[in-house]
Amino acid sequence: MIRNATILLLLMLSACATSPGFRLEQIDYKLTPKNALQANEQARGHQVLWAGTILSSKNFTDHSRLEVLAYPVDKEGRIDSDAEPLGRFYALHSGYLETAEYGKNRWVSLTGTYMGLEGGKVGSADYTFPVVNIDQIHLWTQDSLDSGSPKVHFGIGVLFH
Repeated sequence: MIRNATILLLLMLSACATSPGFRLEQIDYKLTPKNALQANEQARGHQVLWAGTILSSKNFTDHSRLEVLAYPVDKEGRIDSDAEPLGRFYALHSGYLETAEYGKNRWVSLTGTYMGLEGGKVGSADYTFPVVNIDQIHLWTQDSLDSGSPKVHFGIGVLFH
């Protein structure tokens, strides 16, 4: 009986601890999409952990490109979607990504190699995009994005969900 209760408890706790499970060796946590605009050439080749919501996705002959509105990310890849955005970046994936799956408004965390800056457009305005080559990528469902932080509401009594 105690053994079954222990297994059930462990399963319930693991369901709350969702994260992408990335390999995070050599990540430069100081290099964010926002401060990449001021980073010098020495930042090229650094490993980054960036995340945000996909604004657009496009496939080319040999790679796919995601335009992402960046948000702060913790050291496990979980996104702080309530924070102020950190600007936009391009995420490049060698090969094909299904644009229906990696479409607008999907949340994504990724690791990769910072490649530098690339000019582009946001509407008709010029914009400079930090660019990262994707090594690992994780698409979030809304449920998995919400499950990482406990939801506590106070009123008459306390309700957890």
